[in-house]
Amino acid sequence: PPAPWYDRVPAPDTWAGAAGAAGAAGAAVPWAARLAEVLDALPELCAVVTPADPAELILCHRDLHPENVLAGEGGALVVVDWDGLGPATPARELARALFDWFCDSSAADLGAIAALYEAYVRAGGPGRVTGLADFSMLVASRLNFLLRQTRVALDPHAERRHRDWAEREIRESLDLMPTPAQLTAVLNISRNISTL
Repeated sequence: PPAPWYDRVPAPDTWAGAAGAAGAAGAAVPWAARLAEVLDALPELCAVVTPADPAELILCHRDLHPENVLAGEGGALVVVDWDGLGPATPARELARALFDWFCDSSAADLGAIAALYEAYVRAGGPGRVTGLADFSMLVASRLNFLLRQTRVALDPHAERRHRDWAEREIRESLDLMPTPAQLTAVLNISRNISTL
């Protein structure tokens, strides 16, 4: 089965320590207010996350974002960073890739998402995003990563360089956290294109 990282979100009470410590630190933690906003939307966001159907699992990259796709010799695309290789459903990997490539909390490039999804379908890609549960890997992995980084950033015993790196990752993670409205918008696009 997939690691819980990909289809389970942190329990609600695990955020209390991070939110409390960040809030108590005040201005020393510039991302505290943004974290509080994300946590307010957490129940609705987490409601989409379900365990993957074992019968649908295939071997997937599970981290197919722009920094992990490079241009090789002659311009051919090369996928790198296979550390996350493991079982996932094609639909969940596709849903995450759509967001990794064309969406952040301020905006989703719905035209680019539609073009990528249509190209994927026409090329015979096996995944189809048909329900909100297909965003489980996206939501679970982003929340698990965010929680891990908040713990490092707030750990007074962590090395300064690790805390600094965690701070940068937190800011980026908060900017990339999907909203329930974005999930619905992308689901509507995919449902229209899946009928091709």
